[in-house]
Amino acid sequence: MTKSFFYPLLSVCFIWGLFAEATQAQQAPLYLNIGSHNETTDPNQYASNLVQYNLVRNVARQIADTVITLNARWNMQVESNFIRGVLQYENGHSSSTDFLEWADLTAQIEVDPHNHFNALLNPYNYTDLAKLLDSCGLHERHNMGGFIWRNFPNANEDWTAYQQAVPGFSFPDFSWHPRVIWGGGSPGHIDDYNALGIWKPSGPTPALFGQHNPNNYLSCIGNGCSWLLRNSTPADSIVQLVEEMINWIGSQPGSSDRFYTATLMFNFRDLALSAVNYPNGTHPQRIGAIIRALQPYVDDGRLVWATLSQKYDTWHALHPDPNDYALLRCDDIISDVPTSAEVRPASKIYPNPATRELTIQRPGAFRVLVSDMQGRLCLTGNATDELKLDLWMPPGFYQVSVLTEDSAVAQKLVIH
Repeated sequence: MTKSFFYPLLSVCFIWGLFAEATQAQQAPLYLNIGSHNETTDPNQYASNLVQYNLVRNVARQIADTVITLNARWNMQVESNFIRGVLQYENGHSSSTDFLEWADLTAQIEVDPHNHFNALLNPYNYTDLAKLLDSCGLHERHNMGGFIWRNFPNANEDWTAYQQAVPGFSFPDFSWHPRVIWGGGSPGHIDDYNALGIWKPSGPTPALFGQHNPNNYLSCIGNGCSWLLRNSTPADSIVQLVEEMINWIGSQPGSSDRFYTATLMFNFRDLALSAVNYPNGTHPQRIGAIIRALQPYVDDGRLVWATLSQKYDTWHALHPDPNDYALLRCDDIISDVPTSAEVRPASKIYPNPATRELTIQRPGAFRVLVSDMQGRLCLTGNATDELKLDLWMPPGFYQVSVLTEDSAVAQKLVIH
């Protein structure tokens, strides 16, 4: 350990204050949305089973109510099976209150087509799904959700065709021309293109997909780093991932060509399970907990809830030059930012929420800084293996930073 690692308190306060001020002045926000999709191959066959349709539809409505109440953003990506369920069971072709049209008319929810063509199971292409949504009253869809990003063998998809308007397979008189491709998926999700930003891919190959071509029409919006809300995922694991990404963004130099985008995903097939199968809470409960926990970052401008269309409009309002783009592969982000909800930090910080005392445990020597959400230093301490801090601050949200000679981990702290 070098002698210069543990600064005198006065120097730490000064440097930390300058860093917080610079971060607040220059930091780009994280543009985040909730996302969902369902597949034709899901065991829930919505269009042919009213019971299954109602189970999933009712839970999805609870999620929608939560998103609306808490003013987050949700891109609901639906495939033909669920859309046909809406047409069949809710008279979507003539009703203005069917679930999909009701959701899309809100300011917080955007409904997109999600599709994977299969000659036996799914005879539709993306244009056909846009037509089915049009029949439900959802016109002018702009986003292609869950596309296959490169020319995998037997993938049966080629997003480059949609650089122009494409007619439907089942509805050949209807054409569709999206402006955004989102997802960067792969068969079995074994080689997804996880990235942040917005750019116009040059082609469907590993060499070309990450190259910006200003002459192309389709813009790809990065889906982030595979933040998936599964049945077993605790809400605080997702919150931790988002917080660590926000803190990493805050450590980067300010630049007008930075544009950080991410999506928290879940699958409709998980919604029909009984509440007893959710030891960490149901999807509506956990999504609500995540949104509430992230509200301080919304309040201070470091996180912006935005649908895919809002992300697209925001970028192009700031960057009318077609040569501008932003692209950051998750593989290129520093290793301090986990890309899986299974990854946990080496430091243990508890209890959280706290009242009068906080315990920090980490092997070896470390330094702790506790600051408020304006970046003002409140507490500091040095220790080896374990440190206990007396909390004198008023109730509210704080940040605990645990520093070693070669790493830094930040975590939100709630004081009651």
